Amino acid sequence: MKLFLIILLASHLSYALPSGWQEIKPGGETLCARGGEFAFLVRKGDPQKIVVSFAAGGACWDDFTCDSTKIYTDTVAKTYGQVNRQAGIFDFQNKKNPYKSWTHIFIPYCTGDVHLGTSDATYTRPDNSSYVIHHRGAINTKAVLKWMMENYKTAAEINVDGCSAGSYGSVVWTPTIAENYTQARILQFGDSGAGVTPSLFFPQWGVEKALPPWIPALNPGSVQWSKLNIVDIYKAVADYYPQARFSQFNHEEDRIQTLYYAAMGGNGLEWTSRMLKNMGETSSLVGRFHYFIAPGITHCSVNNASFYSTKSDGTILSDWLSSSIAGKDSENVKCLECKTKIE
Repeated sequence: MKLFLIILLASHLSYALPSGWQEIKPGGETLCARGGEFAFLVRKGDPQKIVVSFAAGGACWDDFTCDSTKIYTDTVAKTYGQVNRQAGIFDFQNKKNPYKSWTHIFIPYCTGDVHLGTSDATYTRPDNSSYVIHHRGAINTKAVLKWMMENYKTAAEINVDGCSAGSYGSVVWTPTIAENYTQARILQFGDSGAGVTPSLFFPQWGVEKALPPWIPALNPGSVQWSKLNIVDIYKAVADYYPQARFSQFNHEEDRIQTLYYAAMGGNGLEWTSRMLKNMGETSSLVGRFHYFIAPGITHCSVNNASFYSTKSDGTILSDWLSSSIAGKDSENVKCLECKTKIE
């Protein structure tokens, strides 16, 4: 299984600074996994409409995974390829891009903690030498959101999206954004982050120090975060912010999510049924949550050209999301052509 993990991350076309984007280095306590400098990207557009994108990039949780340079991204530059592909919502030449005229804030991912860590952890190599990984995803994100609030104080529409690891970041950081922008219309869109894992968070990440204590159901002081699942998180956030809307996209047999699930000790053959169960339960508990399931094994769509061609139940993903962005209630796309059905 470790061999499979080595090939999980997609190759990056370019590490260069994307054209048309401004790179901002917040400094302070921000840091990447192996000590590299953290930075984020901004593409200026309509100041009243902002999309915040949390980058993808794997995760690490033990001596083996954290030592690897291929299981998760450990520098900011490696995530720039997600923007440099100029595909999906990063294709600003495509007339169908729902964010074509919006201000776009891209939060790179270089900490192995799904954008939620606050700790520096020590791990051990096979030769017994030790090394430190800076799980500072939450510290980095807070710096970005602080800059955003200082420079865009009156945004009226904010969309929060993320692919893979970024999908988890997108829903957990929505409360902070909602607190900063109480009058804004907020939509969260999680891409390929179904939460089918034995545990969503690992104690060495220090997640409990960064999460929203003002939401009773998520308060680390009274809730065991290690026992929370993705359904719990969506319900807690949605119950506290009735004005916000939430959504999730997954392919029926996402090969990357399946491999990570198996690497953490799960049965890969169960991934699809468990993903569908999570989507069905969340939808039944949260009236403002909608999902889109598509056939196939692909991982992520929002940062790929397939965003404009992925189709299920006669509906194209980009059209479905555009409808949600416009404030319309989207129907669940259940993938009637899929092998496994939502219960």
